[in-house]
Amino acid sequence: MRDRIEPLMPADPARGRRWADHRRTLEANAWKLAVRVRPGTVVGLGLTTSAAGCVVMGAVGNGTAFLVTGVTVTAAGVGTVALLATDIVLAAAPPERAGAASAVAETSTELGAALGIASLGTLSTVFLRTGLPSGTPAADTLGDALREARDHGTTAVSAVREAFAQSLQLTLLTAAAVLVATAAASFLALRNIRIGEEHNTEADRLT
Repeated sequence: MRDRIEPLMPADPARGRRWADHRRTLEANAWKLAVRVRPGTVVGLGLTTSAAGCVVMGAVGNGTAFLVTGVTVTAAGVGTVALLATDIVLAAAPPERAGAASAVAETSTELGAALGIASLGTLSTVFLRTGLPSGTPAADTLGDALREARDHGTTAVSAVREAFAQSLQLTLLTAAAVLVATAAASFLALRNIRIGEEHNTEADRLT
């Protein structure tokens, strides 16, 4: 796979050498792991790791430390899957269709991200509206709700903030459940796929 796109990439910079491009280094490590334990296992573990990060943010506790930890863990899992998924698509496509395969993978990534953001955003809004106590002013956004609540006293403001926090927690837990289900589906779908040792030459050079 790498030999198809290597000629199109810039030469390694003098400074930093093999560690100058972090993405290529991470990609190489993901490939080495996938060669040893199967791609389905790596993808499943990555998605499960992201689910764990969502649980940390949504259920374990509040505060900056939990937020930073949860975001870091979630990004690590998603990053592993993102780095490996495109390469799996390119490796499965014949050389003459590598460009089309890359375009499909990129389009799928963008479409999935847009649908995920829209779905979770809508879900969070629904949780927020249903979580507001009776008598609390309704609004389309958190900012509007807080502006309306300030006219009704500090109790209404606290209720809006609490409802918003609960809506985020429920949304994150829902996302975690979806990630776990996707991890299981990915593991089963990719369980019989192996990456050949020939793909590991570039990974050994980078790491």
